[in-house]
Amino acid sequence: MSNEISPSASDGTKVYLSAWTASACDVLEKITGTAFSAEGLTSQEVAEQAETLRREGIWLRFTLANALKGEQSFGICKSDALHLAQILMGEPFDPTRDFSSEYQDALAELFRQFAGTAALALKPQVGGEVSLQWAGYDPGNWKPHLQWGFRLKGVGTTQFPLLILIGPDLGESLASRPAPKAAPPSAASNRSAPLTSAAASPGKRNINLLLDVELPLALRFGKREMPLSDILDLTAGAVVELDQKILEPVELLVGGKVVAHGEVVVLDGHYALRVTEVLNPEERIESLAA
Repeated sequence: MSNEISPSASDGTKVYLSAWTASACDVLEKITGTAFSAEGLTSQEVAEQAETLRREGIWLRFTLANALKGEQSFGICKSDALHLAQILMGEPFDPTRDFSSEYQDALAELFRQFAGTAALALKPQVGGEVSLQWAGYDPGNWKPHLQWGFRLKGVGTTQFPLLILIGPDLGESLASRPAPKAAPPSAASNRSAPLTSAAASPGKRNINLLLDVELPLALRFGKREMPLSDILDLTAGAVVELDQKILEPVELLVGGKVVAHGEVVVLDGHYALRVTEVLNPEERIESLAA
């Protein structure tokens, strides 16, 4: 992997950009079953891409929280955006198709998978959780701290040039990246305090007796109701549309009850859930008991 990053860029910035390029290659390789690599664009290519994409490109913006803070945006030309969306949807590349809202949502979902994988890779590098949240289809209204680009290269002549804009707050956060810190000894006990308190209260069950019980976990991407006749008519290749949009968080169920919501990511060749919202311990217990 070749990356022409400005020598003045901080070490944290270089680690951050490398995590994104590696994650994009990994996700695309898992989806397509073919190898992808990343190559940094030259400064001249970056300048040319920036000028073109500002006029007619597709932009995807993310906000960061926890160990890193700020914003960043990706820029990509419309034909490459269409191609990547069709890759995620398992369609052959058809450049004559319009870049519809369906393809726009698929592109955003693909970049959310990039973000989920990058967040996992960055955690040990920055010494804490990195929250990368989808923020919209625009480059942001800030002056970039750093403008950089790379080219995703697949088998044959498939190439996808991407531009990255690092916002000023994120640039400062990367430059002053703190060393990894050990978790406070009381962190685990603080998280379980509501459970312990509830268990000790009169009239409430002792939850400590149940903590070793294994429960089935499942992800739910959506649901719908169908007449029995339609269900009996299902065949291989049939498509069942669910009630959930592609960018909406999926549900994590324990024993058939929703306890959290999150984003689906790819981890070591397996699907995984990056939790974005979770019920507090008492609500989780009440949900399971209902």
